Amino acid sequence: MMKNNDKGRFLSKLADTVAVTDPMYKKVEQRYEGITTYFKEKALKDYDLELYVQGSFALGTAIKPINPEGEYDVDIICKLKDGGADILHMPPTVLKQKVGYAVLSYCNSIGILKAPENNRKCWTIHYSGSEHFHIDIVPALIGDDLYLRQLKAKGFDPKDIPDLEKAIVLTETGKVDWDVSNPLAYINWFDNINSRDTDLMEKTASFHKVEVAQLRPNYKRTDLQRAIQLIKRHRDYRCGEDKDKPVSVILTTIAAMNYDYKMTLIEFLEFIPIKLLESLDQGFVKNPVNPLEDFADKWKHVPRKKEKFRDWAEQLKKDVNRIVSASSIDEVEGILSPSMGSSIIKEAALLFQSNDTSSRLPKPIGAWGTH
Repeated sequence: MMKNNDKGRFLSKLADTVAVTDPMYKKVEQRYEGITTYFKEKALKDYDLELYVQGSFALGTAIKPINPEGEYDVDIICKLKDGGADILHMPPTVLKQKVGYAVLSYCNSIGILKAPENNRKCWTIHYSGSEHFHIDIVPALIGDDLYLRQLKAKGFDPKDIPDLEKAIVLTETGKVDWDVSNPLAYINWFDNINSRDTDLMEKTASFHKVEVAQLRPNYKRTDLQRAIQLIKRHRDYRCGEDKDKPVSVILTTIAAMNYDYKMTLIEFLEFIPIKLLESLDQGFVKNPVNPLEDFADKWKHVPRKKEKFRDWAEQLKKDVNRIVSASSIDEVEGILSPSMGSSIIKEAALLFQSNDTSSRLPKPIGAWGTH
């Protein structure tokens, strides 16, 4: 009979296997540094800039795409903080255009033939196929004043809002008004929960209140991060390219809100589907750092998104329950292969059986964040 601690060890190896590799982190870091230098020294040199990573690369929850030839998605905020009177009165369309020119200039400077893609809230840089990732540059301005007015208008006390001063405003195609966001506050919220794993914190001394958003290599992760990576892989394999599949921010938020570092990895994975399904009954998933935002607001307008979420969460629950009852590694492999991919499961099984992570786990490459 396979013990639960062995199952947990296998799942940890599986999380290592689906995680972004060290060489990919280095590639992304090099491109990030190149963009930052070019923007600050050339394309946007007249402005006081702040560039930082947001999303899964900042949280340490990034995973490989299902298709080995697929692309990683990296998000970088480009915030103009100062640069004369035009900053005070710059409309969203002008900011989007200004940063777009900078992105185009950067692409030309390094010989990227494909023009940057003008997407809803960002400019997307597509690197050569051999690099297997693209970078979304998100234009932004300081947004605490607008955020403060919005909070007061809805009756919220600003003193209860974490990191309000870090808020930014974003552009969105087709809208004349600004969108308020606060990715640094979300990263701080996530890190505060993640740091409850005191054993890891003592070993690495790596968790702290984020004043700058850093790339988080996978060599120091908690079971919260591993669990998120595993359920994201399960979601990606089960749902494929379906445009209505569950979004990562909802999965990450629900997992973090219910994280208990005293649980084992397998116990936590048992608990997550229960909380995912409960969120469907509630009908909303509030942004923990912005009471004005509901991450699940599209459930109301696109019923299929909610149906897809339920179908996937039920399958996740079924798979985890079967793993808990499994009696051998072969049985665990058989359960997970249809939901996560046979090749990745076989790779994890080899790691589990050899108990050798030295050839797979990324090594420290140094933190990088706001410049």
